[in-house]
Amino acid sequence: MADAVFANLDADGDGSITNAEVRDFLSKFVYTEELVVKIFSGIDVDASGDLSAEELREAFVKFPALRTAPGLGGLENTEVRSTWPAADDGASAKDIYAMADAVFANLDANSDGIISKAEFSDWLTKYNYMEDLVTKMFSEIDVDASGGIDPDELRAAFVKFPTLRTSPGLGAAVN
Repeated sequence: MADAVFANLDADGDGSITNAEVRDFLSKFVYTEELVVKIFSGIDVDASGDLSAEELREAFVKFPALRTAPGLGGLENTEVRSTWPAADDGASAKDIYAMADAVFANLDANSDGIISKAEFSDWLTKYNYMEDLVTKMFSEIDVDASGGIDPDELRAAFVKFPTLRTSPGLGAAVN
C-alpha cells in the first residue's frame, strides 16, 4: 500500500517525494497547510526535505491512521473507492467523481460553479431532509467555510462520506 501511495505522490517520478508534491496532492483532499506540514515532517525522519519510499513504508507501519487517511491509504491508486473499507461499494474514484459532478450540476441551480447554502437546502428539502441535517451536511462539505461548495469539495465529500452516494436526492437517487 505504501508503495502505491508513493507512486501517486511522486509526481515527477524522480524516486523521492518533496513537500510540494505532498502538499499539491493532499490539497485535493482538503488537508490544511498545517496538517500537511505535520504529516510530512512526521514521515521525513531523516529531515532531508524529501521522503523516500522506505520512510513512507515505515510511516505506514508506525502511524496506522495513514493507511486509511483520505488520499493516502484510502485512495492509494485512485482506484479504491471509500476511505472506510467497510463502506467500500466498489466504485472507482473516476466513477465517484462522475457521480459527484452529476449531483453538483443538479444542485448548482444558477450554474455559477458554487452550490450555495440556499441551493443545497432547496434541493434537499424536496427529499424531506430536516433543516438542521442540511446545515450539518453543508458545513461538513464546505470545508473551507467559504459559504459555498465547489466541485472539488463535493468530490472529496463523496469519497470521505460514502453514504452521500446512496442518500436520497444525492448519489444513486439523482435523476
